[in-house]
Amino acid sequence: MPMIYGEGGREAFFRLQEQIMRTTRDDSILAWGLNNESSMSNFQLFIGEGIFIHGDILAASPSDFADSGQIVAREQASNPLHSLNIYGGTLRAYLPLLTIDSGETLGLLSCGPKSDTKKFAAIPLAKIQSAVANEYVRPRGSPSRLQPLPTSDASPELIHIKKDGQNHILATNQQYMFYDVDLFAKLGIKVLDVFPSICWDDQLALISQTGTDQILIRARQSKEQSLDFVIVIDGHRSDSPMDQLYCVFTCDQKTVLSEIAGKFQREALEVFQLTSASNGSLTLRIKLEPMEGNIISIIPEAMASPPHCTINATMALENLDTILEPTRFLWERKKNEVEMKDLSQRVEECKSQLGDIEEKRETVEKEIKLLEARKSALVEEEQSTIQEVRRLEEKQGDIRKRQTENFRHVVIVQKRLEEFYNAKSCGDGWTPFRLAMETSDIDLMNVLFDEPTDILAEDKRWTRWIIASIKGDVNEIRSLLATDETGLEHKDGIFGRTPLSWAIMKGHRDVAKLLLDTNRVDVRSKDNYGQTPIRWALDAGHHEIVRLMLLRDKPAYLRKFRGHMDLVRVRR
Repeated sequence: MPMIYGEGGREAFFRLQEQIMRTTRDDSILAWGLNNESSMSNFQLFIGEGIFIHGDILAASPSDFADSGQIVAREQASNPLHSLNIYGGTLRAYLPLLTIDSGETLGLLSCGPKSDTKKFAAIPLAKIQSAVANEYVRPRGSPSRLQPLPTSDASPELIHIKKDGQNHILATNQQYMFYDVDLFAKLGIKVLDVFPSICWDDQLALISQTGTDQILIRARQSKEQSLDFVIVIDGHRSDSPMDQLYCVFTCDQKTVLSEIAGKFQREALEVFQLTSASNGSLTLRIKLEPMEGNIISIIPEAMASPPHCTINATMALENLDTILEPTRFLWERKKNEVEMKDLSQRVEECKSQLGDIEEKRETVEKEIKLLEARKSALVEEEQSTIQEVRRLEEKQGDIRKRQTENFRHVVIVQKRLEEFYNAKSCGDGWTPFRLAMETSDIDLMNVLFDEPTDILAEDKRWTRWIIASIKGDVNEIRSLLATDETGLEHKDGIFGRTPLSWAIMKGHRDVAKLLLDTNRVDVRSKDNYGQTPIRWALDAGHHEIVRLMLLRDKPAYLRKFRGHMDLVRVRR
């Protein structure tokens, strides 16, 4: 079939396939790109992410049929003889549709391998939202496959498959760039690397721009020892895809993209504005063209003559400032001319506003004078307040000294009262120590205990045990048991009583039970007056507490206090 003037080989091959479909219903013409491994991993991945590029339903070149030579047509009784035809950019076909376990949809063709009659050729399909009923696309990068004949009959149905889906995408919440591998291959170059690599899907030839400041693409010519091409694209999204800022450089093959990344900032790209570069044997120009949705197509072109300037990024890294200087000078001259016009207009506007500004300045100066006067008054007030603070701090110091002296007198009084109560055979009268514990005055207790009277051991934490036991604070006792049990058997320095003794004296049964449950308290511990916890309980008539202690004591001690048990029974 002769080519039409101006028509490329790709378009001519499409036209040839359309002509074949008009004269025969052999749908083996769709079984191109056959992959015996039936790999659909790329298709599955991008369907799951909600985005993929529509491919062509027809083969782009004869090489796509390289693995389809063994495919022959087959007739099925259940498949009526409907011819394939293309109308309005859509291929109309009657195909049985099969959904396999992975969720993919396959269209079964009336053809298969000559050597295996139990297998049929199938093409991957993806349904799209369209005004046309049952409209599908063939995802790009999804090969045909050999599929066993399904156990259940699948009736053919009329579907529409978009013929050319190169400019269509699905799902659009990100910005992508797409490069056609075949277009690069025609120029003898191949995309080898992208930085950052996480943005690149080399199987689908897709590069994501989301969340990336700069993207670098390395393309290498098939010739050995030639310089690589590096496309540097600014990652900031612009209002229009046509406003993308990018430059084309060369670099040594050993230079990794991470060494170049970030070295050519946006200012440098604006200065260079180089959309083409030459490596000595090829002059490559790059164009960015918008596709449907949020995809930009990277189009490579070979130029007949080299550009006026090509920058080797590897060499430029060492002398970047020197290279930028002359280009920046010319660029700034043009920029300054534009700025001068803008400044001239602004000068005239400013002159017209000058009178208003002067009037406002005078008003501000009056306000400043008022503020200065206010400032002076505040400075005087500040100095006066500072002096008052110093005076009060000195007074606080005097009170602290007197307070220390008072605490010392309290210790002396405490000792005297202790001797007095002991001499008079009295209980613990309203002594300073008891007053401190009843009112939770830790400061007073610390002063009492800090004196060289051996009233307090080195660890003051046990005072919390004493105060909690006197008040019957169950929650405080639980908190102390959960963190530290070292104060269980500590005695106060005046009465020599443990927390258990104080809890029993006050009749706090719950606290006494908590302390007894630890099995670490001594119910026979004597205070400075020879009293044990069990004796305090008996004297106070706390029969339940006595029973609790006796039941938890050792058998030998139970026998020793059998008389106490009889006393409890009599009193009950």
